[in-house]
Amino acid sequence: MNEPQISCPHCTQLLALVPQLAGQQATCPSCHKVFTMPLAPVPPNGGTQLPARYANMRRERSPKTRWVILYLVVIVGGTLFCAFGELALQFLMS
Repeated sequence: MNEPQISCPHCTQLLALVPQLAGQQATCPSCHKVFTMPLAPVPPNGGTQLPARYANMRRERSPKTRWVILYLVVIVGGTLFCAFGELALQFLMS
């Protein structure tokens, strides 16, 4: 029978998940440190499992977002160049 297991948050020792201790303090038999027994088995990645069809998906920015970012870079860069460009040239020429 395959019983659910958890790992100790301190030493990562695999332990049996005891449903009667869910939410209560438990002591690891390996490192003797106290931790709270989880309510449900925790997935190995520490989060929720995504369906397989989403495993290789990557969030793409829309073309509109790319243009907005480019516009902001040009505006901010131009503003900084106008504000400090002359000072930088004077510093380099002296």
